Amino acid sequence: EYRRAVTINPGDASAIEGLLAISQMALAIKPSFDNHLFMAGAYLLAGKFANAQMEYNECYKLGPKRPELSTARLSYHQAVA
Repeated sequence: EYRRAVTINPGDASAIEGLLAISQMALAIKPSFDNHLFMAGAYLLAGKFANAQMEYNECYKLGPKRPELSTARLSYHQAVA
């Protein structure tokens, strides 16, 4: 729901904080490819591009051939450009 709220209203600070908080919790519980990808997406929606890039790099270390990674990186480049 936080992701949907941020997507609909990118200026909703409480939704951004909530999204970042739950993605950090998920990553703390299990530092998996999917949770790093979740964290990267949260940072991307929050406009924290350097942090998103670091998380995408972690994803690459864990699953360089995963198809989700190429889609995510395309979204990153579109958001930055």
